[in-house]
Amino acid sequence: MRKFFLSVLLSLTLCSIAQIRVVNEELVGIEGVQVFSKSTYIAISDQDGFINIDTDSLLKDTLRLRHTSYYPKRITKLSTKNGKTFILKARPNYYKPFHIYARGKNRLQNDISSKIEQISKTSIDLYQPPTAADILNLDNNVYVQKSQLGGGSPMIRGFATNRILLVIDNVRMNTAIFREGNVQNVISIDPFSVTNTEIIFGPSSQFYGSDAIGGVLSFQTLEPTYSKSDTLSHQTNISLRYGSAAREKTWHLDFAAGTKHWASVTSASFSSFGDLKMGSNGPEEYTRPDYLVFTGSSDSTIANEQSNNQVFSGYNQFNFLQKVGYRFNEKLKLTYGLYFSTTSDIPRYDRLVVRDESDTLVYGDWYYGPQRWAMHNLTLESSKKHKLADKSTLTL
Repeated sequence: MRKFFLSVLLSLTLCSIAQIRVVNEELVGIEGVQVFSKSTYIAISDQDGFINIDTDSLLKDTLRLRHTSYYPKRITKLSTKNGKTFILKARPNYYKPFHIYARGKNRLQNDISSKIEQISKTSIDLYQPPTAADILNLDNNVYVQKSQLGGGSPMIRGFATNRILLVIDNVRMNTAIFREGNVQNVISIDPFSVTNTEIIFGPSSQFYGSDAIGGVLSFQTLEPTYSKSDTLSHQTNISLRYGSAAREKTWHLDFAAGTKHWASVTSASFSSFGDLKMGSNGPEEYTRPDYLVFTGSSDSTIANEQSNNQVFSGYNQFNFLQKVGYRFNEKLKLTYGLYFSTTSDIPRYDRLVVRDESDTLVYGDWYYGPQRWAMHNLTLESSKKHKLADKSTLTL
């Protein structure tokens, strides 16, 4: 036993092992303090702050104590005698939380008084929503009323239409003088061209004006992409989709090309929705046993052989987007956008199934449309910092 202790003592002496301790300002040991000689890792402290250092194996006389929560400290090999204690001063880390918005808009969290949700392009590509109204339903945070297949009136905490501000590429599409009833104008937006959707719950007048009483639905669409080199860059996406529930047939094409100074993106989509087929396990009163058809001079009742088919619920829609951009330099660019959307007549199915006291259908047709939406958008963006702003945007 005596020989064992002598051998251990001899090995410690030959290796010149020095044990030091690292503590904080309250003299409590710090775990995880790393010792470096230049960039070479030497040792690390245990849970009580103790470090064993082989001083003879070091090539340099200066060591460095490092910890993410403390200021680093330099020590010399001469000061690493056995039992030496070193005190590290705590280094406070301050991180200001911020939200990252589309098109580079950064806002500190303490400037936002309402809850914010975002739906990314990745989620849209994954779930393939048929309309922009269905985009809002992906996370089940916004209630969307759909009285018909071509409907989609968003509601945020009981507010709808003229209480919710609809924004597309920073352009306000409605105001507080809109009609109070629900409208489905959100479906005019092409889901294939949407790159990011921002949902703000609650009043947002500090950023969007007094019309944003109940919340904001902000959609960002495809942007022209400039080339990083002198060569022309281009990209093409083609999508074909069929949905069995509504006999949906959709095609989409977008093409982007750009140089260092010029860039363009073109997007076109066409959707044809047939009659929606409802589930077979629902109540019988939800079925469609008959429908009215105008024949000559009067309406005629026609029996529906497939009562689960919502006859006269389909419609067609076409969307087109064209953006052209010119970049003067790295901090100044001009973008022109053309937006166009049109639909066929959109039948209002909830009216087509209304019956009178004699259980006879009241309406043979009741529809919205055709809906047409067109907008020209000219945007000048400057990221040059000056006294008034770090970034400025002018939209016409």
